[in-house]
Amino acid sequence: MIFPEFLQQGDLITIVSPSGAIDGEVLEQAAAAIRRLGYSVKIAEHAKGKHHRFSATDEERLADLQSALDDPHTRVILCGRGGYGLTRIVDRLDFSKFIENPKFVVGFSDITALHAALLTKAKCCSVHEQMAKAFVGYDATLDKKDAENPEVAESVEELLNILTGVRRRQTYFSYNQRSRVARDKVKGRLFGGNLSLIYALRGTDLDITKQSGILYIEDIGERMYSIDRMMQNLRMSGVFGRIKGLIVGKFTDTDIDSSFGSIEDLIFNVTKGYDFPILFDIPFGHVDRNLPIINGSVATIAANALTFKTKK
Repeated sequence: MIFPEFLQQGDLITIVSPSGAIDGEVLEQAAAAIRRLGYSVKIAEHAKGKHHRFSATDEERLADLQSALDDPHTRVILCGRGGYGLTRIVDRLDFSKFIENPKFVVGFSDITALHAALLTKAKCCSVHEQMAKAFVGYDATLDKKDAENPEVAESVEELLNILTGVRRRQTYFSYNQRSRVARDKVKGRLFGGNLSLIYALRGTDLDITKQSGILYIEDIGERMYSIDRMMQNLRMSGVFGRIKGLIVGKFTDTDIDSSFGSIEDLIFNVTKGYDFPILFDIPFGHVDRNLPIINGSVATIAANALTFKTKK
């Protein structure tokens, strides 16, 4: 598995918008904040645009993303936002030049499709985390507790720690009493992201559920029956017979449906008969405290702790 080189002062970060449209002023403010941290920034040609719900046409978004992947000077590709749009173009990406000069790709939500492509096609680690908007107003001179939004500031700080190689490993604990903790330590590569995108890529060349590592999932705005349907698909197709563990982030803006109970109830029901550890409420997803997970990194689950490598 490829692990990109760490970010150094003066290195180039390229901001792309491969999915939904985002206010161009937000990207400019994010770029300014990143420059104050000592890095160079380039905003892709069409990243600040708008074409219906997308930032640009499919061809324009594809060209921007391909250019960033190919660029030997870019050290990090930071996505502007998620939304929808990557599944329209991701299968047309060429990773041959990227593999020669790999770089970290950062994003979540719809960007799960790009993480999947990087894992299956390029065999490269990437970072599931906050995107460009989180950098707006970020001030590294402030203690994060004094920031306007301490949880977003913590997320950016932890992202920078990952990108610059400050940490050798990262550990998150589940304090949810319903977690099924690991009786014995389990080990595997992390793969996953947004459940709806994982489900949408099933049966394609970018289907990550063929992996046998540790699956992590989150989602937003899905009805409980829809979450159940996607999880039942994973069950029926043998995914739960392959994975070593399940990491559950935040499922936000779901409806209340007594047919399924809580998210914990739903997941325990669909994984009945399997004994792999399940850790709930790990801090990632469509929330302010959306901490980094390195897709493709080797991880362990021991008791209620998820630990993964942040270096080669």
